[in-house]
Amino acid sequence: MIVKCIFVGSFVGALVFFGFQEAKWTSGMNDDFTSFSGSRTEIMNSLSQNLTEDGLYTIPITDPAQKLSQKEREKIMNANIGEPWAMIFYHFHMNEMDPMDLLRGIDLCICRFFLSFICVVSWWILFV
Repeated sequence: MIVKCIFVGSFVGALVFFGFQEAKWTSGMNDDFTSFSGSRTEIMNSLSQNLTEDGLYTIPITDPAQKLSQKEREKIMNANIGEPWAMIFYHFHMNEMDPMDLLRGIDLCICRFFLSFICVVSWWILFV
């Protein structure tokens, strides 16, 4: 009985969560997440010339290859307080939306809720 509740609860929770997130992104509720720049051509040219691979880039950040101590990294970060900074999600090619992306998203939601329900039920069994 408990196992059935875990599976049903996980599936229903995942569908509700996935549906809510999908509705938020497709309805425009998160339109303030991004901003428009009129100089997008110059920015994209500069990024494509300077970035070597897809990924998330945070600027400024210390070079991980330098093996700086924690105090040295803190000193560099404190020196940049008040200065401009950027987070860049960079991809060399824009792809069409793949249905597999949606399936991966719902799979991830199901796994999350399954693990959450296992934790809650385990807690309930042990402490209540």
